[in-house]
Amino acid sequence: MVGVKIMNLKIKILVATLSLVVIAMIINVFVLKAVSAMKIKAALKEAEKHHLVSVRNSSAAQIENYYKYLRIEIATLADSGFTKDAAENFITSAGRYHKQIANITDPAVIDREVRAYYANDFLDKLSQKGDNIEVGEADLVATLDANSKALQYQYITNNSLPIGRKSELAEVKDGSEYSYWHSQYHPYFNKYAQGFGLNDIFIIDFDTGKITYSVSKQVDFATSLVDGAFANSGVGDIYREVKASVDKGTIAISDFERYLPGYNKAASFIGMPIVRDDVVIGVLIFEISINRINHLMTQGGNWEKAGLGKTGEVYLVGEDRYARSESRLLIEDTELLLEKLKEQQVNETVLSNIKNNRSIIANYTIDTKGVEAGLKGETGFGEYTNYYGETVLGSYSPVNIKGVNWVIIAEESREQAYAASGEIINDLIAYGLIILFVMTLLSVVFINQFANFISRPIVDMAQFISQSAKSLDLTGRLKTEERKDEIGDASRALNYLLDTFQKGMQDVADSVHQVAAASEETSIITEQA
Repeated sequence: MVGVKIMNLKIKILVATLSLVVIAMIINVFVLKAVSAMKIKAALKEAEKHHLVSVRNSSAAQIENYYKYLRIEIATLADSGFTKDAAENFITSAGRYHKQIANITDPAVIDREVRAYYANDFLDKLSQKGDNIEVGEADLVATLDANSKALQYQYITNNSLPIGRKSELAEVKDGSEYSYWHSQYHPYFNKYAQGFGLNDIFIIDFDTGKITYSVSKQVDFATSLVDGAFANSGVGDIYREVKASVDKGTIAISDFERYLPGYNKAASFIGMPIVRDDVVIGVLIFEISINRINHLMTQGGNWEKAGLGKTGEVYLVGEDRYARSESRLLIEDTELLLEKLKEQQVNETVLSNIKNNRSIIANYTIDTKGVEAGLKGETGFGEYTNYYGETVLGSYSPVNIKGVNWVIIAEESREQAYAASGEIINDLIAYGLIILFVMTLLSVVFINQFANFISRPIVDMAQFISQSAKSLDLTGRLKTEERKDEIGDASRALNYLLDTFQKGMQDVADSVHQVAAASEETSIITEQA
């Protein structure tokens, strides 16, 4: 019975101690998980911050350098003798063009064909895109004078090349001065525009505001930027800014906005005076291609190679909150973007414009925390909701381009940014459980030894007491009295008790012996008497 009780004591010691160890280690694993999760996310956020700031700065430098490059190119081209000669000859010959071709082309035919082109080609193509155009053919043609109609007729309406390829026509054999000069200058300007990724190059008569030459031959060709149909567009703004400037070296830049002659696609312009002998004779204007801007901002479609993973992107937003470069999600999955925008309660007209134009540029306003801060001139990093409702980590800053107020944004979804944290935490838990298992096994061995160390002397003491009680042998002694702990104290006390009992019993025995001897001696004396 004593053995069973002692065994219970050993098991209790073993279970209690092991439970404390295991519970402590389990708590440690979960505390480690919680602390590690916070530390890992903080570290990943900091790493993502440095990465997005680097991407943002790199992309900002590219777009700023591109505009610096455009300023150098337009200044170089405007100052060339070739351009100055072209401006003089185009301006002079364009002013008498209709008279020089009057004998070969009926003005009535010109008027009818030009009107038909506006109605059946230009406006029809715009309507096919789903754009809601409030002007009609009559409004667009009304401001065209005889020279404008004649030039548009020969180089656009009567040009058999399809829309988008009108620029391939270099020579019209009508015997006019303008056509001769066009055949001399156009091949160079056309090649220049293609080589530098420009949508168009214009030469404007400084005095009248007439577009006397254009590479692309869209419906803005030969129109007036003073009172023509497109005078209030971006190209008209550039002309007026250059004309109003007293600086003959001024360079004007307009922001991207919808441009009707370009079939309502976003267009931006840069222009400067053409000066000969200290007299401004014309204005040279480049129409900047949004495609080049997009190529820079979308990393040429290679987001992952640029370190932006599955969701990262870099884009531009203008002062009016409209996007100035394309959405990655639109490029990769237009329907998904439209679905997400619909969930954000974006109205149907905007969704229709995005779908028909396959673009958010000049179609969708972006009003996020990053955009607001950047347009205020702030540079920073934060976590916020992006333009289609996803939580992102974003880095933002203003773009340093004279003439425009843009903010550049580099973003990555929070889910992607913290994706590695889940894997790391899971690995830590796995390692923690392995360590817990190993430590539990080691603890069992150690605690068993410890329990034996504690319980064995107690077992020995109990057995010794039991045997002493049964045998009434008071000569035995516990051998654990040399221990320096409580077990040693108990052993010494018990041995001392046994010594006392043994001495007491010996004294009693001696007293009994003495009494017996005295009694015997008394008995003998009595008998003798």
